[in-house]
Amino acid sequence: MNVPRLPKQFPGRHLVLILIVGVLLAIVGLLDELLMDDLPWINLAWAVPIITAAYLLSPLETVMVGLVAMIICAATVVGGDSDVNLWSSAAVGAFGVLVAIKANFIRRYFRRINLIRDALEESPLAYAEFSFPGYKLANFNQTFTRIANNNCKPGARLCDLISEENSGKMAGKMDEAIATRTRVDSDEFHLPGEEGRSSFWQINFIPVSTQGGGTPRSVALFAYDITDSVIRGRTREAALRISAAVMSSLSLDETLRVVLDNMVFTSGTDAGALLLLEDDQWVGKTGYGQYSDEMIQQLRFPYDDIPVSVAALE
Repeated sequence: MNVPRLPKQFPGRHLVLILIVGVLLAIVGLLDELLMDDLPWINLAWAVPIITAAYLLSPLETVMVGLVAMIICAATVVGGDSDVNLWSSAAVGAFGVLVAIKANFIRRYFRRINLIRDALEESPLAYAEFSFPGYKLANFNQTFTRIANNNCKPGARLCDLISEENSGKMAGKMDEAIATRTRVDSDEFHLPGEEGRSSFWQINFIPVSTQGGGTPRSVALFAYDITDSVIRGRTREAALRISAAVMSSLSLDETLRVVLDNMVFTSGTDAGALLLLEDDQWVGKTGYGQYSDEMIQQLRFPYDDIPVSVAALE
């Protein structure tokens, strides 16, 4: 996720950061001393070390930097010939305090954001955000790469990450989310994988709008892998169908057809065949997909020639 992190603190770095802010204070103080009479508004330069301290140092240290800037500014005003009164130095100190308070709120916000980002990065929940229009990938976590077959990179179009058919379905859901400005769900989104390893995902498509409202500028995608539960549900359903067929008055051929159809339904394959063991031979009975019944019924194999069937029987 492209959210900036606060600078990390480690031994030695903190002293360097303090030194950087100290050098900025010295430079602005010198400029204030030299240019105060000619450029009364040079006091605005004190914002540079104060804002730098707010980013690099803690809020308390930022307050201290603001107070130091106020003291130097006051000394410059008193010792110079400028008509600028002491209110300018007080404004510098007040600015330092306000910046420190604001920096504290910002740091808390980014800590929460970073905590959420770290949780999403290691979560089994897939996350991605696509800019609208065009649906270009803006943010994603590691789990989402499983959906995109490890082909993720910022700026990639949705159609380049997954198949044309599935990207079209996703784009349709995203269009609906944009049009209705509400969350759109897909309970069992099927993603065919390599070597027949398909997966099923529960996906939520959420439009993301700016604070001012208007047309959403992106769509956030949250997906959870439900492959195991879908397969278990299909297995239970197939087992019930097979049991009902076996207990009914169907003929053997009709029963075998029910068995094969439900085995195909459970496995998600597009072709298959069913063989029975008769007199130490595997005899083809029925086929599915590219294998017709006539083709399969001509098959005869010795018992040991099909190790997979032997293992299944044992």
